[in-house]
Amino acid sequence: MALLMGLRASEIVERTSRELDDGGRILLITHSKTRAGVRRLMVPEVLQPLLLKVAAGKGADVRLFAYDRHWVLRSLARCAGRRVCPWSRPTALAAPTRPRPSQAGLTGSTVAAALGHTSFAVTANHYATPGSVESARVGRVIDALN
Repeated sequence: MALLMGLRASEIVERTSRELDDGGRILLITHSKTRAGVRRLMVPEVLQPLLLKVAAGKGADVRLFAYDRHWVLRSLARCAGRRVCPWSRPTALAAPTRPRPSQAGLTGSTVAAALGHTSFAVTANHYATPGSVESARVGRVIDALN
């Protein structure tokens, strides 16, 4: 969920069965530190059956995962030790969702909204690699000229 959806560790462990909707296709983030963090996300197809399995038989207000937010970090460290995924800071788990609007065909505001940020400036400051925002702008200009 962190790698594929860009969710923060707390957003993962605080989800309840009630927040998994539409046959596992939608995940609702109903509480956040900012209003922009409250959002409705599409669940990647590969995660849908896994989340439905975790939610099966749980009450509507029962958390999907009975862990604290540090569980995500420990799991990542375990994966890195097995060389399944590269080691990363917990905040960098959203790296696959970094703003690359010109490559993905998305606007900066769309990327910011998916990550629960109030503006693209927040997203760019915390998740964009150096030069990626400028490269995206140059790419859009070149596309427009072509």
